[in-house]
Amino acid sequence: MVDDKVEEHINDLLDIKDYLELNHKFNKLTLELTSNFSSEERQKFYEYQKIDLELSSYQSSLAYYIALNKK
Repeated sequence: MVDDKVEEHINDLLDIKDYLELNHKFNKLTLELTSNFSSEERQKFYEYQKIDLELSSYQSSLAYYIALNKK
């Protein structure tokens, strides 16, 4: 549900300078970190990032659920 809402409103994030700067720094750092990785290391790192993103998604979903159901 949260992922759908984020996707629906992603353009709102693209208007926020701080978000764009963080995203740029993250992408640049990822490239720097992985540039010297072997294929296997790079694959593990990308899997690590994927799992971290999924965990963050669950946490955001929980926060969204709690906020919707707060009385």
